[in-house]
Amino acid sequence: MASEKSGEKTIEELKKELEKVELQQKIDEAKKAIWKAKLPDLEAKMLEGKLTIDENVTIECQILVYRAMSEIASQISHEIKNHGVKRVIIFNQHDLNIVLSYKTTLEQINIFKEQYEKAVKEEEEKEVAAKMPLVFTDILVAGTTVLTSLVDIASLLRTDTDIKGKKIDLVDEALVSEIARTLQPEVTTIYPPFINIVPDKLLSVIFELSKLKEEADRKIVIWSKDEQSQDKVAQLKNLNGQYEKILTSLVGVDENTGISRLEKLVKGEILSTELDKNGTDILYLKVVAGGGNNKTTRNLLWSRLFHSGGAIITYFLLSKDGIIKASKTFSKYTGYRQFKNSGRVV
Repeated sequence: MASEKSGEKTIEELKKELEKVELQQKIDEAKKAIWKAKLPDLEAKMLEGKLTIDENVTIECQILVYRAMSEIASQISHEIKNHGVKRVIIFNQHDLNIVLSYKTTLEQINIFKEQYEKAVKEEEEKEVAAKMPLVFTDILVAGTTVLTSLVDIASLLRTDTDIKGKKIDLVDEALVSEIARTLQPEVTTIYPPFINIVPDKLLSVIFELSKLKEEADRKIVIWSKDEQSQDKVAQLKNLNGQYEKILTSLVGVDENTGISRLEKLVKGEILSTELDKNGTDILYLKVVAGGGNNKTTRNLLWSRLFHSGGAIITYFLLSKDGIIKASKTFSKYTGYRQFKNSGRVV
């Protein structure tokens, strides 16, 4: 046995120290097992960290798109007021087409009426029908969070982002409503669908034409008995044939819209009558595009849903003669916003 003074330990003392070390190792392993049990299994499937939304989630984007449209409407109104405009009538491409169609058709009918009058009055007109090639062509053209190791703390905050675009079709009436609201009271605003005064110029001309056709029928009966008047009879019959074609064209109904050409021409006369009033300009509006995005973000701690919206609108301010006084294309984007449960936009 070694002497205690020499500083050497006995075998018994060494055994006791070894037992203490082994015991401490068992305690450490037990603690490690406890901590490991509290953490996810390393072989478990990784978290995707992805939040998806239904394709029909559009109302938030629509709200933001119309908000952007409202701001554009205010900008357009501001420019119009700066040009000293006092009265405007809001047009779209269809309105411009039917005004042109009305004016063209009215001119054709007046020419045709003049030819009828000349033929009925027994004036010496040769090739009356051949001189007026009436062609009543309808020119109306009629939107992963992953835990990979016990020490991968940074991955706990990894975020997935999913952005889905949504096309939004802006309603014309909504744009007109905002334009009219921001123009008033400085500028009188006329919107064609709300005009309820129907002029009768076109209908009167058609009525006069029908009277001439009746007179032509009487002349045909009388002149048919005179061999020297056979050329005039042929002219009147030719004119009567064209009258029937004109009438058929006017009362014919478009299979796609269910609207007769006469109804479209009457609308064209309404618009033309409004344009003839003093100090009236044309405001042409066109929605170029509208749409937004739904963006979802999620990680292990939270998930969030954002929405955005934007619109592109162009306008022309025209004189009644078609001279462009002002024009511009506006675009507005809201950026990403969150909606609270109350509907308030953050």
